[in-house]
Amino acid sequence: FLQVLTSSLAAFSFSRLKWPGRDKVFLLYLGTMMLPFLVMMVPNYQLMIKLGIVDTYAGLIIPASFSAFGTFLLRQFMLGIPSSLDEAAEIDGAPRWKKLTRITLPLLLPTLVTAMVLRSVDLLRFFDLIYITTQGGPADASLTLNIYGFRTGFEFFQLGYSGALMITLSTIVLGAVIVLNKLRHKVAW
Repeated sequence: FLQVLTSSLAAFSFSRLKWPGRDKVFLLYLGTMMLPFLVMMVPNYQLMIKLGIVDTYAGLIIPASFSAFGTFLLRQFMLGIPSSLDEAAEIDGAPRWKKLTRITLPLLLPTLVTAMVLRSVDLLRFFDLIYITTQGGPADASLTLNIYGFRTGFEFFQLGYSGALMITLSTIVLGAVIVLNKLRHKVAW
């Protein structure tokens, strides 16, 4: 949730506010997506040591609070919202904060949900940073480490794939049954 909040604020700044060097800063921000996490892991860890946040909640929360992909996704959607809505709110005397909370974010709700889902899936693959920041101790491990162990145990026996196949096939069969039932009774959708 925190990452979606910071991404929406950054996207609002990059898409709606005019300030010098905005596009250049956005390109630099976007350039961080081109660097793999494993390349940045050692410098991030060294920075965390200097800040004294290794093996703390802050060491887990702060690095995960910002996302170039989330900012890019939300900015691109915000560029599709007509600026006339902002102009109308400005004529009515709404400050920037009200424009964001009353106009932009309600229109952005489907994209915010998408960003939250993508971030949730990405957090399950966040094993490396958690392992390093908790200094590898199983007693200090968070739920993600437990999920990682559970998932790898199932992958060893290939139960994860068969479960996914079962859910997919049952969803397809259920959808076909609903469609055929609707067609048979000729009920309006």
